[in-house]
Amino acid sequence: MVIKVLRTLGEELAEALKAKGVSSLLIGRLEPELQRIAVKMLTKGYGIIYGEDKGRTVAEELGVKLLRPGGEERAEARVEKGGEIPFTPPETPQFVLDFSLWNELDEEEKRKTLFQVEMAVATIRKWLWEGNIRLANLPPGITFPYSFAVKEAEGKCVVLDPKGDDVDSEGLRQFDVFIIGAVVDKGRRLKNATLRIAEKAGYDCPRVRIALWGSTLGVPDEINKIVEIVLRVKRGEELDKAILGTMSKSDLLARAKWETDRGDRERARVLIEVAKSRGFKVHFLETK
Repeated sequence: MVIKVLRTLGEELAEALKAKGVSSLLIGRLEPELQRIAVKMLTKGYGIIYGEDKGRTVAEELGVKLLRPGGEERAEARVEKGGEIPFTPPETPQFVLDFSLWNELDEEEKRKTLFQVEMAVATIRKWLWEGNIRLANLPPGITFPYSFAVKEAEGKCVVLDPKGDDVDSEGLRQFDVFIIGAVVDKGRRLKNATLRIAEKAGYDCPRVRIALWGSTLGVPDEINKIVEIVLRVKRGEELDKAILGTMSKSDLLARAKWETDRGDRERARVLIEVAKSRGFKVHFLETK
């Protein structure tokens, strides 16, 4: 089974433009980045108006020059409100954020959960858009200013559960719909929360966990970081590398200490090197 590498909206837009003979695009005051422009098209009513225009090149991406007004360089089209959206955004991967346990959260946990949904939108817009997120079992009165998906996408589903079965990069790439509990459990008091969500909502999907070298210790559990890990893997990155790339300094050091204490200094060294590559100061391993 051949699994296609996930394409960003920016890549989809570039291909669609070039297929219509557009290699230079007047973007007005929009940020000169195809992914951001594509998101604007889907969320703010922008589109492509075909026809010759003029401007000055401020960026070039994926074979498309991006121009601002004020120059004499030729543009074959421009971005304006009401124009054509020349690409069709993919329905999958779809991330289902399920609020089935909302009433069991305290007020602080509820605020943090809503904030993580906001962060998930910011994260997914780096590759796709909020139309690849669906909110399930959302409590009455909770609203967001985003164009979330309203229908369930077709495809192979999976529940991401820290107590699920192990999965590797290829296994994770086979899934299309990823179900995540919309739960911030600050005190780890909600036992088997994801399993309970799956049972309550009736998801007939396997449950897998995102683990680093066979353990979830230090693996981020924030909604936005889970979304990022999955997207990075769908883009072709290996699962371990994607996890390492989303771990915070405290995550990295806690896991490095654990690996050191259990005698695996090589894995601890990898974690420390990742921390150092991000400018974090690390001392404890060097003194052992």
